[in-house]
Amino acid sequence: MTVQKPGRGRWECLLVAGLLMTTACGSPVDQPPATTPPTSMPSGSPTQGEETSVEGTIAGGVEPDCLILRAQQDTYLLLGGDRAKLEPGKRVVVVGRPQPGMPTTCMQGTPFHVRTVTPAPAAESP
Repeated sequence: MTVQKPGRGRWECLLVAGLLMTTACGSPVDQPPATTPPTSMPSGSPTQGEETSVEGTIAGGVEPDCLILRAQQDTYLLLGGDRAKLEPGKRVVVVGRPQPGMPTTCMQGTPFHVRTVTPAPAAESP
């Protein structure tokens, strides 16, 4: 007849339970791969850091103190520039450098560092 020492079975159970928990919790299962947000500009847009001019209409952003420029194909977040000339509703031409991928609190449009602001030319009537 075999006599079992008291408490021995308890340690074995704890050891097995610990190994099972480590194995089950040690690696994520069915977790989607991490994605990186695109940092390239849409086709036809100026490349990052290249000075360019963009024509469009200024609008208020969704966050306070944020101004955006609605251009023909893209939306730009206007950074810097003469704020007296950047009034919502005005049609302007801005010269500056786009900074795609730059983090901002406005969370809207491609960041665009404005160097100059001029009124847009009047549209010709047919």
